[in-house]
Amino acid sequence: MTDTTHLRLPYIIAAQAQKHVTHNEALRILDGLVHLAVLDRDQTTAPTSPDDGDRHIVAVGATGEWAGLDLAIALFADGAWIYLTPREGFIAWIADEDLAVVFDGTAWVDLASGGGGGGGGIASLNPATGGLVGVNATADTTNRLAVASAAS
Repeated sequence: MTDTTHLRLPYIIAAQAQKHVTHNEALRILDGLVHLAVLDRDQTTAPTSPDDGDRHIVAVGATGEWAGLDLAIALFADGAWIYLTPREGFIAWIADEDLAVVFDGTAWVDLASGGGGGGGGIASLNPATGGLVGVNATADTTNRLAVASAAS
């Protein structure tokens, strides 16, 4: 195994020459994925003048440099595009939409709807704004926060 299981970070192998290259690659991937906030998710072509650190979710139907990379995370670092494959459960903030999304294994879906469009997602968990929260219990419009535990 040459990469970690979840983030696909490269391992430094015993007796490997230039270990700093592998280490720096892993840091670059971590920097691109941790606290993931992308500029947008609707571009099908790479920007012509990206800034270092810019991140995008590649839109379906991408062409040019991004062809074949639909739904990938495109990170511009050190003057080149790095493409990161999302894994189920990855969460990203879409800056131009002010929206949190989650990768469900096949698509980036609105986190507020939990992906199903029926509400109950993370963005709606605040009982003060109408969200329902149930911890070992079912919340309803009367009891928007419901908790059931032996010590409650």
